[in-house]
Amino acid sequence: MADAKERAGIPNRGPNELPRLSSVISDFLNRANYPLILLEGMGISLLKAIMRPYSGSFSPEDEIALKNAIMLVHIDPLSLDIKELHRLASEMEEFKV
Repeated sequence: MADAKERAGIPNRGPNELPRLSSVISDFLNRANYPLILLEGMGISLLKAIMRPYSGSFSPEDEIALKNAIMLVHIDPLSLDIKELHRLASEMEEFKV
């Protein structure tokens, strides 16, 4: 049975659906007027896998930029080694709450 988010048209994907997440992001970017993507509860290796180019012509990062979308990624910095933390900081803008 679909939860309230699914009924409202907001995709909510579980761990068994993560291999398809790049195509889900692409589909969402093509349909949304003001796209906002929230990724949470994943490690850096999973984020790298999701952001790899797929069968489309652009990587998810390129599509996000082209659509003027916003992608929020929640990753615990303590779960990263120093090299991963610096690389992520160079590719993304940190948002502190």
